[in-house]
Amino acid sequence: MKNNNVDTAAFLNPEEQATLREIARETLEYFVGQGEMLDLQGYRLSDNLQADGAAFVTLRYQDALRGCIGHTRFLQPLVHSVRENTVNAAARDPRFGPLTAQEV
Repeated sequence: MKNNNVDTAAFLNPEEQATLREIARETLEYFVGQGEMLDLQGYRLSDNLQADGAAFVTLRYQDALRGCIGHTRFLQPLVHSVRENTVNAAARDPRFGPLTAQEV
């Protein structure tokens, strides 16, 4: 998990992958609706999800790119990288305006 040359997703089991997808989706909905970051309390976060990791989040709307931002270096826990980059892809990709509620 700490090696920048390792594919972190290869170490995640299906439950961990599903948890990250759920967090990304709920982060997107909460941020667009409330303008705030989703609280991670209540999620079951394994050691792998809490270990330092890097993630890119790609958003698509009607099969078209709508936002894509991420980290290539392990700067923070993987779950935080996914959550932060979900918000960044939705609101801070310089190629697009902020995602709307309709697009979510």
